[in-house]
Amino acid sequence: MKKDNSKKFWEDEEKEVLKFFKRFDLDVKNLLEDIYKQSSEKQSEIFYLFYKVRNIFDVCDYVDRRKEVKHVDGDRFKMFLLISFAENVARMNSVSNDPLTLITKFFKSIKKKLEYKIHANKFIKENIELLYAFRNEYAHVGETSGYIFKITGSGNYEQLGNVEYYDKNNKKMETINFSVDMSYDEFYKIYLEALLIQIKKYIK
Repeated sequence: MKKDNSKKFWEDEEKEVLKFFKRFDLDVKNLLEDIYKQSSEKQSEIFYLFYKVRNIFDVCDYVDRRKEVKHVDGDRFKMFLLISFAENVARMNSVSNDPLTLITKFFKSIKKKLEYKIHANKFIKENIELLYAFRNEYAHVGETSGYIFKITGSGNYEQLGNVEYYDKNNKKMETINFSVDMSYDEFYKIYLEALLIQIKKYIK
């Protein structure tokens, strides 16, 4: 595909991408222009990545709608999807196969935005590792219940909870108490900012 024809080729997909990120007050017009300067292979790879993240958010939205009707929370499942996808995205810019290393690389650029927002009481030094714990709990324990982020309308109250996590030092599962002082919408935006930074790094 010639680069001068690429924008027309991706015209419909571009509309979907712009609409998706606008929902979170993120402008990706300049990034899209940079993507069009890439090879056709890279363009396809990145637009497919955009397609996948929209699908993941569609599932998260469905879980939220189900929560309103069934009064069953699905935070653990949503975090499993989001953090697992972050792990895969980070592979674009890393040769590591270690899940925690990849997840840490994904969130490294926006780490400060998570400081004082996500806390664990023990065993975990980095708040990013707590996100990894949420991913593992669903994947390896099958835990599906328990809120993680602040519930809409909860005011200034932090969301408290616990998560099962494997302590490598003691070589056993431990229960970690945590507190989160941000809503899911706040986390979504920070997550997507990290995603965009990974893409920019990949095409630079």
